[in-house]
Amino acid sequence: MQLGVLDRNAVLKRTGVLMDMSFGQGVQIDVDGQRKGAPLGMVGVCLGEGSIVGAGVQIAAGRCLPPGLTVVAGGASTVVRVPADATGTMVVANGGLERL
Repeated sequence: MQLGVLDRNAVLKRTGVLMDMSFGQGVQIDVDGQRKGAPLGMVGVCLGEGSIVGAGVQIAAGRCLPPGLTVVAGGASTVVRVPADATGTMVVANGGLERL
């Protein structure tokens, strides 16, 4: 975690990730209802009081979670089917693995 701000009793579980930059393009943030580029192309994540980011969850740069929110990883990132011909680099999609 870099550039992250956690309020009182906020929790970042092991393997939870607060991102601070976006590869290929600068981080975009909301400023008065408009999307604008973040200074230096980087900005952290804010976790409100008592919020929890669970294991395996990634929060994109420039986002603020409200107080008391709990975010857990969904089934989309859980591998339940492994193809017999799985090799190389693959991505999790709909419970299975697909080639990049």
